[in-house]
Parts: sequence; structure tokens; C-alpha cells
Amino acid sequence: MASKDIYPKLISWVPAPLRPTRGTRGWLATLTLVLASMSAPSFADWDAGLEGGAVIRNGEQSSRLRFSLNNATRPLSHYLYADWILNSGDDSYEAGYRPRYWFNPNLYALGELTFRTDKPIGIDRETTQTLGVGYQLLSTPTQSAFVELAAGARQLVFSQVGLDDVNQPFTRARASYQQTLSEFAQFSLNTTGNFSDAVTETQAEIGVTVYLNTLAVTLGYRVIQQRIDGQPAITDDTTAISFNYRL
Repeated sequence: MASKDIYPKLISWVPAPLRPTRGTRGWLATLTLVLASMSAPSFADWDAGLEGGAVIRNGEQSSRLRFSLNNATRPLSHYLYADWILNSGDDSYEAGYRPRYWFNPNLYALGELTFRTDKPIGIDRETTQTLGVGYQLLSTPTQSAFVELAAGARQLVFSQVGLDDVNQPFTRARASYQQTLSEFAQFSLNTTGNFSDAVTETQAEIGVTVYLNTLAVTLGYRVIQQRIDGQPAITDDTTAISFNYRL
């Protein structure tokens, strides 16, 4: 099914007054920041992580550095991250902020602001602003799962000559699952889909993490497929081993 057929069906799930348009990115960003300002968590509530490791992307070896800040305090939780993959001159960067407001133990509203540069798949720069809703399907000592649906605005500039810039509404769907394998190991599966008239991008990532006190070692595999109307699909795969240190 073409992306232009998928997008209208997904956006129809959003109430009409909340459906995004090209001019919504300002209020999306403002509303998200206002929501975040409703809570002022203390420094002790934050967990910081520093991750580094080796990456094989499309057969080429690269290096990865990632920094994250997480505050799981409810009803308003926060997650911030910055990711850098050094790839022989075509470096990739991504940064984002994800606040969540929990109405009860399972249901929450979410916002997300992201910025990305990903030259290996032809993205010179991309910014997104979304608002949506999420639901935690599982929350046990050994299992966790959630699903999210959000809508917003995306501004996308391609590095490939001849492709028009994209500035349009889009829908994002995300699902995640974690399973504890033992006292020191965990399996994770994360999937994300971004759908709009012009561009559809899907991403899936699996990983196994081993915890050694404050150090975690993760072996992961990620595949991204991007479809631009009128262009062949682009598939990008990454295998990585990383070391995450909780600060």
C-alpha cells in the first residue's frame, strides 16, 4: 500500500480539531514546552547515561557516542537524548526530547521534539514535532510493553539533488517490548513508523543487554527502510555493540 493511502487512514484516528497542518509546528512545540514546565523535578530524580561503542553500518565500521537523561517521576516524566555516529565523513546526529504525562498507571499523553541529520540515507536535516497518546500494555518485574500513536509536523531536507523539501503533517506509530532473560540480561524490541503523503519510514531494532553493576553491554541490530514517492526504497542496516555507563 502506498504511503499516500496509509496516511489518510492513520490521521483519521485523530480528532478533527487536533489534526496537524503545515502551520501547526509552532503550537506543537509551545504546548510541549508548556507541558514540561508544569513540573520541576529535582536533580536527584534524573538518571544520566553515557554510551559508546563500535557500529557496522551497511558493511562499514563506525563509532557511536550517545548521551541520555531520564526522569521517570510521575505524573510528568522526561527523556532527553543526543546520538552521534561517526561514519567516515558522513556523520549522523540525532537529538530529541520526550515528555509524558501519565493519567493513570497505563495511559499517558506524550510530546516529542526531534532533530536529525542522517547522510547515509540521504537526510540532510529533519525536524519533527508531535503530540499523541500512549498505553502501557505490560508492566511486570519481567516484562514491559507499550504502544504510541502521535501526529504532528515534519520538515525534511534531502541531501540528494533533485528531491524536493518536505514540510507537511505526518503520523507516528511506535511499539516497544522488553523481556528480562535473567537477573543480568534483558531482550528488547522497538519499532517505529513515520507516515506522510510524500515519505514513509519504518524502523525496527532488537537488542540484548547484559548488566554489570553500573555498566551495561548491548548487542543490537537495527534496520531502516525509507520510501519516497517516485524513488526506489532505501534500506539501511546497523549492527552495534555498545557500553553504557550510568553516571
